[in-house]
Amino acid sequence: MERGGTVVADAQGRLSIQNTRGLLASKGEVNPDLTLKDPKKFSIVGVFHTHPYDRSEESYNGVSFSGGDLAYLILNRHTIMLVQSGPRCLHSFVRLDRLHMLITLS
Repeated sequence: MERGGTVVADAQGRLSIQNTRGLLASKGEVNPDLTLKDPKKFSIVGVFHTHPYDRSEESYNGVSFSGGDLAYLILNRHTIMLVQSGPRCLHSFVRLDRLHMLITLS
């Protein structure tokens, strides 16, 4: 089962994670919950999720972003997206046209 959450920043640029259960999680999908706990204190920076694929799913650890992952990132204009796939494989995608947001916050 995939897991995920929302990466947020406070006014000082400190990053944290909210909504780690998402709205819907299944064997091959997780829909992030973009509801901020306190919209006056936090802004959405991006999302993260896992790719816990194994041989029973015809794949292995180390699986990077899917086409659906990248489409979601582009359509939702997040600054970053992280995918954890296996114990030692973390993939990140940073939109350079939105990176100023992180720099401005810190």
